[in-house]
Parts: sequence; structure tokens; C-alpha cells
Amino acid sequence: MRTILVVLLALPAFAGDNLLRNGDFSKWRDGVPEEWRSEHGAGSPGGTPSVVGPAEGGGLRLSGDASTRSWRFLSQDVAVKPDGCYRLSFEARTTGLALEEGQFDNVYGALLAVDAAGKPASRMFAAVGTADWAPHEILLARPGVATLRAAVFLSKTGRLEARAFVLEALEPGDSADVLLRQLSRNYSYFELKGLDPVALARAHRDRLADAAEDAESFAAAAVAMLAELKDPHVHVVKADGTRVETCQRRWTPNFDYKWIGKQLTGVVQIGKVAFAGTTAEGFGYVAIGSLVLDDSTAAKIAAEIEARLEAPAFIVDLRGNAGGNELRAQALAAIFADRERVYAKARFRSGPKPSDFTEPSERRIAPRAGKTFTKPVVVLTGPGCISSGEGFVKALKSLPHATLVGLSTAGASGNPAPVELPNGVTVWFSRWVDMLPDGTPTEGKGIAPDIEVAPGGEGDAAFVMALEVLREKTKQ
Repeated sequence: MRTILVVLLALPAFAGDNLLRNGDFSKWRDGVPEEWRSEHGAGSPGGTPSVVGPAEGGGLRLSGDASTRSWRFLSQDVAVKPDGCYRLSFEARTTGLALEEGQFDNVYGALLAVDAAGKPASRMFAAVGTADWAPHEILLARPGVATLRAAVFLSKTGRLEARAFVLEALEPGDSADVLLRQLSRNYSYFELKGLDPVALARAHRDRLADAAEDAESFAAAAVAMLAELKDPHVHVVKADGTRVETCQRRWTPNFDYKWIGKQLTGVVQIGKVAFAGTTAEGFGYVAIGSLVLDDSTAAKIAAEIEARLEAPAFIVDLRGNAGGNELRAQALAAIFADRERVYAKARFRSGPKPSDFTEPSERRIAPRAGKTFTKPVVVLTGPGCISSGEGFVKALKSLPHATLVGLSTAGASGNPAPVELPNGVTVWFSRWVDMLPDGTPTEGKGIAPDIEVAPGGEGDAAFVMALEVLREKTKQ
């Protein structure tokens, strides 16, 4: 089965029969759409319930306000094949959304895989937040269970209207349609990069469609298309599990870790990702090359920082940090935090146009429990620092006692997520626009240092500058 996009990628496409009953919410009984279950979803079960009713012009309406205490969750279960691939599509709009005290920040459609006991085994969400009707879709491949649950939920002040819920089984031949629609609807950097998703699809859809049922050929066609994004957070995983990058990033290191190691005393190597020591001046030093850390390695890095908390100053070297899990960065940055601060913001796509985005969400750091380091800190930065490594830099940059020294970071942070296609190929691509606390995007720009130092000559120029900065600051 093959569905070819023509022009409007955002329009609903129907690859097969609708597995949902009463998906248009046209039939109602006792205040609830027939075939749908209404149950308590959040708040106090015995409190004033949110309102469930028909939307003007057709569809479903969920609404509530500050007096609402029990928020209703609408869902329907459908029998499916555990090894199948399914798409839930729907349209939705919102009015007057506001998160008030005691409420929960939920406004979404969802597709959940539920086990025999009715418990969610996995779930995928589509956040809703536009005033005009906008299409949304959710993919769930190989759920591993025999039941899927389509759901819609609101748990804050305002109104959510939804209509045209369609759950369909997808076939390998639908893979081109699925990929192009998902990319058009969810890739975050079309606008920032000045790219037209419709033109991109038009240039590649025939090759993708012709190859859709041959996973190997399809993967090659997908790589060729996605290479035009020039995004290091975009890659393809072939059906056999082989990962193929779509963007080869080239950068020149602005660090010499071997030379630095010779300048330190008490050097401790922490796996293959970090090392710590003390400078001749007594300053603490730690270099962290990755945030892909197991609990043991993360604990060892934290312990080496803690062992140097009596130092008069500290150098945190992130020039070679290739990213990973930003939660690890937050935990380590908390050792240096003086108070809770917003260190970054991000926006996600919220509608069919490349310019449709959610309101910015904040990321924060706060001091950890126990002793923290609030004396002078230098953060060494450079083009080798990317993705969640840049999140680490942002977290430390927000601190008043930290100074950034070196070169700008890579300028690539995507928060990528996978699209599992019916033919077994998986595509990962960027989902957010990452920003500084003032709303400035860092994609393609990076985070500029406070003091720029170019590499050159023998040794490590940025490290030498860090020592000069800290010597001056510790005199005060």
C-alpha cells in the first residue's frame, strides 16, 4: 500500500481503515461519546469534574477552570497486532489555556500500548497548543502487546477541542508517506535553516516511495534526503540495526589534554570519559568528555569534584564533551550552583507550519543538597562541545561566578527522537529549538566564550588563560 504526498504534507492521510469506533465523536450517550471511556485522569476523584461535551461544529470538547478538581481522561481500546505499525491522526485546537495552582500541564492526544492488565507498556504523545484547527499524528511501531489505547486529555484551565480521530494499520509501502509527514510536522529547524519541507519532499518522495518496500534501498534514499538538513542530530538506523550518519561534522580541537595532564598533580583518570587533578596554584580541574555515563562513572566524576571543593577556584573543561544525557549535566552543575536559575529554554513544533512552535519551556538548575562550590570557576569551551555538552555549558554560564574561556561551542542541540517506520527503518531527527534564557537560539551559532582564546603554539592556550583569569579573581 502506498500513499504519496502531493503538496500539503500536513493534511490527514488515510492508509487504511479506521480501527477506532466513533472516531468523529458524532454519537453521544449520557454525556459521553459512544465507544469512548470517560474516567478520572488527574486531581481529586470526588471533586468538581472537567466538562466533556460536543465541540461546536463537531468533535469533542474538554474544558475546565480554577474550580475544576477532577480532570476527565477520554480513551478507547483497540485490538492490534503486536508486531504491527500504527498511526493515530487527529485534529485539535485550544482556547484560553492557563496553568493554575494545583493543576497539571497536560493538553494532548496520545497512543498507548497497554498490557493484558490494562497497564501502559509504552506511550506516545502529541502536544496540542494552537488556536486554529491543526493536524496531529502519532506513530507506534511494534507495540509488543495486543491492545492500543487512543486517548485525549486536558488537565488545566481552558478548552481543548478534538476531532477526526483515525487509527490505522500501516504497511511497509507506507514508509515514504510516514517519514515525509513526520519530518514536515516535527522537525524543528526548517525555519531556522531557511528550508522548505514541501520542496524537500517534492525532490525526494518519488525515490523514497519506489524504495519503500526494500528497507536497504529506502535507508539509502532517506540518508540522501536528510543530508540536506546538515544536522548532526539526524541519523538513520537500518533494519539490521546499523547506524548511518547524515552529516559529517568537521572541527579542529582547541585542547591538548596530554599537555594539561603534565601540568596537574594528583591526576585521576575516570574511565575513558573524564580526568581530574589539581593545578600548581591549587585550583581544581576536571575534564568531562561525555555525558553518556552510567551511575558509577557519574558518581566518580562527582566524587573527584567534591574532593577539590576546598580549592580556591575551579576549572571545568568541556571542550571535548560530545553530549549525552543532560540530566547528568544538571546533576554535576548543581555542585557549582549558588541558587535556582533558568539556564536554557526550548520550543517544540506545535502545528503544521515550520513556524508553529510551543511557548518556551524552561530548564533550571539548583544547588544540590550539601556543600557546593561558589568560588571562581572557569569553563573551557570549544567546537568539540556539542548537544547536551552545550547544555552543560549553558548551565554553568548562568552562574555569576563562572567565566567561559576558549572558543564557541558547536551550536548543535536537537533533542532527537526516533520515527520507527513500517519497513523496519528508523529515522532520528531534531525536535526542539534550544535557546539561551533570553530566548536566543544557539543552533548554528554555539555559545560564545566570555574570553576568546584561539589555539596556537606549544601547550594549551585556553588552559593558560584560565589560570590567569583565576589567579586574578582569587586575589580579590
